[in-house]
Amino acid sequence: MKAEFYGIPKHTDHQCGDLSAMIPTHEREALYNLCKIPMQPAQKELPLIPFAQAHRHKELLANFSGKRVNIAPNASAAAFVTEVVTTDMAPRFPLTTLLVVEPNMKPRNRGFVLVYVHELKKILLRKYVVEDDDVELQTNDDRADPLPFTYQDKIIGVVTEAKFEFKI
Repeated sequence: MKAEFYGIPKHTDHQCGDLSAMIPTHEREALYNLCKIPMQPAQKELPLIPFAQAHRHKELLANFSGKRVNIAPNASAAAFVTEVVTTDMAPRFPLTTLLVVEPNMKPRNRGFVLVYVHELKKILLRKYVVEDDDVELQTNDDRADPLPFTYQDKIIGVVTEAKFEFKI
C-alpha cells in the first residue's frame, strides 16, 4: 500500500514509506473493499399518505404506522410520498405516479405543488406560477383556465421528485 491510497500526496511517499504497516490488516482490507464498491446514497423510507388526506400530513405522520416507500435519498424528515389519483396533470404525471412532497419547502415559480384549494374543497397537483403580483395554479393543459391562488388556499408541499412505474 502506498501513501496516495490514503489521500497522502505521492511526493510524501518517500518520507512515509509504505503506510500499510501502520494500519491494522482488517482496517486495510475494509478500506480496500470500500474503494471497489460504487457508493450510492442510501434510500429513505418515506410514509405513503393517500392523496385525498395529504392536507392532514402532520396529523397522520405524528403516529404513522402505515406503508412506507423506500425512495428519495435526499428527502427531509418531514417529507412524505403520495400517489397521483387523477388525470388532470397527465401526461406529465400519469395515474399511479409516486410524488415525493416536501411540506417545509417554499414553492418556486413554475414548480409543482400539492395545494388545498378552498373554493373547490379539493387537493390538487398544480404548477405554481407567479406573474406580476398574481399567483396562479396551472394544469398541463393549455386550454384549461388557471385557478387563482387565494389567501384561503394552502400549499401542502412542493413536489421534489416523481417516480413513474414504481413498484410499491
